[in-house]
Amino acid sequence: MSRKKIRGIAFLIVMLLNVCVAFLFAQGPRLEELVDSSYTIIVGTVEKKESVKSKSPRTMVDITTSVVLSVEEYLKRDMRIQEITISYSGGEWEGERLNVETEARFVLGERCLVFLSKDKRKRNVYLVTGGVNGKYAIENGWVINTSRIFYGVDKIPLDQLIAKIKECIR
Repeated sequence: MSRKKIRGIAFLIVMLLNVCVAFLFAQGPRLEELVDSSYTIIVGTVEKKESVKSKSPRTMVDITTSVVLSVEEYLKRDMRIQEITISYSGGEWEGERLNVETEARFVLGERCLVFLSKDKRKRNVYLVTGGVNGKYAIENGWVINTSRIFYGVDKIPLDQLIAKIKECIR
């Protein structure tokens, strides 16, 4: 085989490996990683949503949003509280909007499954583990999976995902 053909084949192999690595990173963390790195995992409904603008010039993000979810079910670490406050960067305040692509977004009245970590700066406030990869809307018994983190599909039945999460906890 000529050197030209070998170089061509080697180039194709390198390109395919790059595509595979990029695909893996685009998929986000695996379910097991999300479960392990989350303090708690809940199913709940967004009851309140409030954005505020920071007055401190030292903060990089000047709009933050807090949402309160009424907890329907704890999938990991039952904390026996009915409402959980989640904080994230971005939101809308007095007509000014700040979109942070890596942060999960919540809609009033939305039912969702959320992987949560403790906020080390604020007591009794939680952060979404993995940003956009840690929050999923639930519609008609289906978990909407826009990041395709769960087995490369667009949506998965809620009861099936709950069973897989509980398997990861054991």
